[in-house]
Amino acid sequence: MLLLIVLALSLALIGRWLYHYAFYWQNKGVPILQISSFKNSWNILWFRIPFWKVTENIYWKCQEKYQGFFMMENPSLFVKDLELIQRILVKDFEYFPDRTLGRNPTHDHLGAHILFLTRGYSWKYMRSKVTHAYSSARINLQIPLMEEVAKELCQYLADREHQMIDVKETCAKYSTDVITTSAYGIRGNSFTDQKDNYRTVTAKIFSADLYRAFAFNLHYIAPYLLKFFGLTFLDKSVNKRLKVTYAEQMDMKLKTGTNRNDFLDFLIQLSKKETDSRFNTGHNAMISQAAQYFLAGFETIGSTFCYMLYELAKHQEHQERLRDEITSVMSNYDNINNNAIKEMLYLDMVLKETMRLYPVLPFLDRKIAKDYKIPDTNIILEKDTNVYISIIGMHMDPQYFPNPHKFDPERFSVENKANILPFTYLPIGAGPRICIGMYLLAIMYHFILKVQDMDLQQ
Repeated sequence: MLLLIVLALSLALIGRWLYHYAFYWQNKGVPILQISSFKNSWNILWFRIPFWKVTENIYWKCQEKYQGFFMMENPSLFVKDLELIQRILVKDFEYFPDRTLGRNPTHDHLGAHILFLTRGYSWKYMRSKVTHAYSSARINLQIPLMEEVAKELCQYLADREHQMIDVKETCAKYSTDVITTSAYGIRGNSFTDQKDNYRTVTAKIFSADLYRAFAFNLHYIAPYLLKFFGLTFLDKSVNKRLKVTYAEQMDMKLKTGTNRNDFLDFLIQLSKKETDSRFNTGHNAMISQAAQYFLAGFETIGSTFCYMLYELAKHQEHQERLRDEITSVMSNYDNINNNAIKEMLYLDMVLKETMRLYPVLPFLDRKIAKDYKIPDTNIILEKDTNVYISIIGMHMDPQYFPNPHKFDPERFSVENKANILPFTYLPIGAGPRICIGMYLLAIMYHFILKVQDMDLQQ
């Protein structure tokens, strides 16, 4: 008898959940996307398809301004309407302040405080403070640090003058060493030491092995399981290396008073003068901000310039035009500086077109913080609903960018960029949650100027 009661209750709960799953969006008057929630979630978890590709596929299936679906058991809304996208990212940001990713503070002290994952007032206050570290003024102070790495890069290229060069790995080494010295004030040694270098660390950050793929994607799909499995946002060996580096360099700086204008120096100044009790200047929080700087810079610089050089190798005419511009502008300057970079309009066009084809953030995700009424409708989106926007989808949509697969920097000329609709070009997001790594783009310009004499070929 007891078994029958348990069975009946189980069936009732399953039936109620299935009804909720089948009619949730229909009851709200939201068009439904006919996609398999569990199939997509399973494929994402095991890295059979990246999350951004799922959102891009949804983009082409979505025939309305927005449509509802489920990601595992989470109600989710996919948005294509540009006006609603603007509201989500900027105008009504207070309703959409957080990403969907979860955290595991029990087992992941470093990841739990990374700016990318933090929420609420913790994110707001930390972001407002550390943004100053990414300002143009502070980046300019770090140009001497970049020059040290640039010399090693030039020597690395000179030693391989008549050899094939793996551009992807070269870009990864450069971004690793620049960010290592910019963040921690130490040498990354990626070009000079094959055994003891920081490239071994960055190689693990975006490793494609199944375990790391599962751990990373679970932050999106089912974050409530992170604690159960004891998973961390970054590989545990990376966490350990970053913590050790932070501790060693902080100890050295505090004892000697050394100031190299790197990110750790900024954190020292910040912790001394910050008086707001809501701002966490604890040990783990500070380690995490240094890690955030490291992650944002490495991925923004490394991947973007790799793709830029790839496209220039395929299109010799753009490569020659860019080289001519750099040569012409630099003939008026003794050193690389902001004024010289501002004159390189074609360089800016090439970078923007590269980021259209290969955006740093191929999709955006938000979690609703409080019930939100879609303007001019009676639709109420409930708290904790997930919202997704496909950046790569819009960038490859011919209604916004004609012949979208073509590499065409002219899209961003002074005459043409005015024709780009607002919120159709979002390579690093928009609004208060815009990718903080955008402020490190000056470092990327520095890189391309150093390799201007390379003959790029496929």
